[in-house]
Amino acid sequence: MKLAIISHTEHFTDLDGNLVGWGPTIREINYLTKHFECIYHLACYYSTNAPKSALAYSSPNIKFIPLPAFGGRGMVQKLSVLTTAPKIIREVNKILSEVDALQLRLPTGMGNYLLPYLSFKKNKPFIWVKYAGNWAENNAPLGYRFQKWWLLNNFLKCPVTINGKWPNQPKHCISFENPCIDEQEQQIGAEILKTKNYNTPLTGIFLGRLETWKGVDRIIESLPTLIAKGFETFHFVGGGEKLTSYKDLVNKTNLPIRVVFHDYLSRDKISPLLIESHVILLLSDNEGFPKVIAEAANYGCVPIVSNVSSIPHYINESNGFLWDINCSFKEFLGSITLSSETLSDKAKAAFEMSKLFTFEKYADRILELINTNRE
Repeated sequence: MKLAIISHTEHFTDLDGNLVGWGPTIREINYLTKHFECIYHLACYYSTNAPKSALAYSSPNIKFIPLPAFGGRGMVQKLSVLTTAPKIIREVNKILSEVDALQLRLPTGMGNYLLPYLSFKKNKPFIWVKYAGNWAENNAPLGYRFQKWWLLNNFLKCPVTINGKWPNQPKHCISFENPCIDEQEQQIGAEILKTKNYNTPLTGIFLGRLETWKGVDRIIESLPTLIAKGFETFHFVGGGEKLTSYKDLVNKTNLPIRVVFHDYLSRDKISPLLIESHVILLLSDNEGFPKVIAEAANYGCVPIVSNVSSIPHYINESNGFLWDINCSFKEFLGSITLSSETLSDKAKAAFEMSKLFTFEKYADRILELINTNRE
């Protein structure tokens, strides 16, 4: 069986001349090669430097088909969503007759024309849409709202996999966990959890793009409270335009806590930091379900997270700490108990939750979805 995936996943050429792409998506596709004869990945190619978190494909059975990069902050960049549309549609049209199944990953700018195009296209393979964004977002951009409306009304007549479970969810909209943990990592995590010590001093970690909406400002503002709670070290793993300004801001506080900014890291360098850390803080204003929560939980990191989108569908008082974004985070942090016993109990429960996000479980559900709908 042959599969095509259409996504906005960023691809680059690294310093050694190898094609690489955004790590989490590439890991997922690499795993799926066990179950498909060939996978075509239609995604955007950028001529900029590759981040350290980028990965190469692991199999010659994965065929990358470059799409022109589009989007950005300036007017010209925004208009590129339209100017690149003809070439992207041509590339999509070429692949439709070559595959048995197609996955369209949304929301993304090209979804605004690919959804109508695929809906009215005849003689197409089995299609399903993977909607990775916040399904319940109230103030989504206009294009994202259009895509959700199109999918809700099932004009494409296909299954749609979404984060979380929602009231009045149509039958064709299927709750689905996006994978991030392989079998070996799960075994390592289980062993780590047996001996992990949650006594002070504690270590915390943040993984993701360093942006205000990701809650980085809130974490920095809460450093004095973290110190009072017994934290000695905090790791920021991720990059972005505000990296330097965040470093300067932390340096000005002159607080007795070791704060380390790592920029982007390869996965083999992130795992040791997760093993070292006791909690992960992710205080985003808006998310789908961040994979880093499950990744960290696999290594015994207790989630302290915001109650947005589908995060409360997985994190609760038994396996973490859920912060209401309408309240002060510093006050919330000051009110919670981070004793060794509490953290140990929550870590064990969070590890059980992380089992939902394995590549094995994901592949089984995908194959069931394809086989059921193609019969």
